[in-house]
Amino acid sequence: MEIFLFIILIIVGLMLHTKFRADKSKREIVSELVKLGHSYEYAEAIFWENMKEMHDMELKEGISFKEIARHFNEHRLASLSASADAEADTQKGNVAHADALSAYQKAGDAYVAGNNKEAVKWYRLAADQGNLDAQIELGVMYYHGDRVSQDHAEAAKLYRLAADQGDGAAQFNLGLLYANGEGVPQDDVEAAKWYRLAADHGDEYAPKNLGIMYKEGTGVPKDDVMAYMWLNLAAALGDKSAKPDKKIIEKRLTKQQITEGQRLSREWFNEHR
Repeated sequence: MEIFLFIILIIVGLMLHTKFRADKSKREIVSELVKLGHSYEYAEAIFWENMKEMHDMELKEGISFKEIARHFNEHRLASLSASADAEADTQKGNVAHADALSAYQKAGDAYVAGNNKEAVKWYRLAADQGNLDAQIELGVMYYHGDRVSQDHAEAAKLYRLAADQGDGAAQFNLGLLYANGEGVPQDDVEAAKWYRLAADHGDEYAPKNLGIMYKEGTGVPKDDVMAYMWLNLAAALGDKSAKPDKKIIEKRLTKQQITEGQRLSREWFNEHR
């Protein structure tokens, strides 16, 4: 009898703890959504419609309440922007582009509303019609297994579609897949190629990865001056994580080599920024 009561107490305790976490999650996420400009009622509706996904992001992936709110807010803002752009394209007679934007807008609305099947359907339609944002977002969903079964090969296909349109973020993501052998054969040379394209198209994370590759001679010839160039750029562009490797490289270089690396950084920056 005592054991039975003890088990009951544990179950009740776990239920109360779970309720406490759910209440705390709701308060924090709704508060962040309100700060981002949504009404309390709309923010609360977003939470209840996406509670499972939000709890998974918090508990399984360790994502902060603020970042969770931003994630869902970005989907909503992208949907609103796509709706306005689609209307403008329709008025201009660009029907095909308007259809893709309309599908993307419907995907964003379904995602925020927690309608997973509809979100995936419309993202897929928009992606197939060439919408770059849909290609990237659906690729991210397949990579993480967000509302779809995790499929790195499908993520790679979608990233490639967006990368071929010149999107830096998609090019960086594709580089990561090649570096890690996820969804594509592991290939450091291919990874370095996509990182370079990503950097040239404005991706903020690619310079550090290129610097590391030159530092270690992975996928590119080992070259400390080139490593310094890219790590110096990464640090200058705000990537604090590049600073430790930059210091390591600095110790290997002469003053003349550091000057050369800085010159190369300036040349790249002046050409691409």
